[in-house]
Amino acid sequence: MVDAAKLLRVDMMPSHWEHTLGAARVQHIVEHDSKGSIAFLAQNIRSADFGVRSSSRAA
Repeated sequence: MVDAAKLLRVDMMPSHWEHTLGAARVQHIVEHDSKGSIAFLAQNIRSADFGVRSSSRAA
């Protein structure tokens, strides 16, 4: 998606399926692939394991 966004000259791109590639790949996209050309937007990212919650979480 980053390559397509660059060709389309997109200024900003929300993260979505990139997170299925793992945290290290997302970090690489942000720091290298899109740096200087696309603002990479993300919010409400809760965990690196995509929703698996710890049973020790306080109620």
